[in-house]
Amino acid sequence: LKEIDQKDYTKKQKKILDDVKKYYENKSNDFEYLAAFITEKIITDEWNNYRTGWICKGVGDGGIDFVGKIKISKGLSLVDIVVLGQAKCIKPETSVSGKDISRTVARLKRGWIGSVVTTGIFSKKVQEEIYNDKYPLMLINGKLIADTILKFMHENKIKTVKLFLRKI
Repeated sequence: LKEIDQKDYTKKQKKILDDVKKYYENKSNDFEYLAAFITEKIITDEWNNYRTGWICKGVGDGGIDFVGKIKISKGLSLVDIVVLGQAKCIKPETSVSGKDISRTVARLKRGWIGSVVTTGIFSKKVQEEIYNDKYPLMLINGKLIADTILKFMHENKIKTVKLFLRKI
């Protein structure tokens, strides 16, 4: 996805991202809760079998901010896929660094996947690296965060982003 397309926010999307950024301004470690929530919403919209496990401590977390699990089972078969998450609350027009992507990928074990959630964007260079190296990463940019929040607020009749963030 081109960087310009990722930055092409509707007024509602831009307002949501601005509200999120403002809400977490002095408590950036708490953004991890929103990142875990958004990842869960995106995965469960498709399969309804993902659960957030825990949020990591803010300092010295080694590049992992939250952990979850996707359960796939039928009869005697049961497979758990661990999801390691990285959360980046940055300006909506800013790109996540390759270093942040590398730190997440470095912690993945065989069969695990990663989720990088940002209020910003993913540069063409970062996307190409992920694609070329076939990293198992979900890339959740600011537009997708805003759309997921809008949908949840609408479905649950929540009036403001601040109320939504307090609820989760």
